[in-house]
Amino acid sequence: MEVFYQRHLSLARPWPAPEVQAALNWFAKDATTYGTMYGPCELVPNGNLRNWTSIPNLSKIKAPTLLINGTEDEAQDVAMQPFFEHIEKVKWIVLDNAAHFCHVD
Repeated sequence: MEVFYQRHLSLARPWPAPEVQAALNWFAKDATTYGTMYGPCELVPNGNLRNWTSIPNLSKIKAPTLLINGTEDEAQDVAMQPFFEHIEKVKWIVLDNAAHFCHVD
């Protein structure tokens, strides 16, 4: 998972940046909620959310919406596309040389 995180969670070096470490510490302190939602492996979601989707409700969003992901983000373009297609007032920005913690990268 460490290699995956360094490639898709944050590109900031040295790894992990203090902001990233703070988030990882928070999850490590009590992983109950995250583990229940996603399951024991981040790469294969098999928790309570495994069959859940927000796509049918996206057209109900009427507020202007900004989508942001990075070129190296774990939230890949294929995951962002339904939001872009189904939200009426939407703008999508893909940040070069950025991962999921693009505010740190």
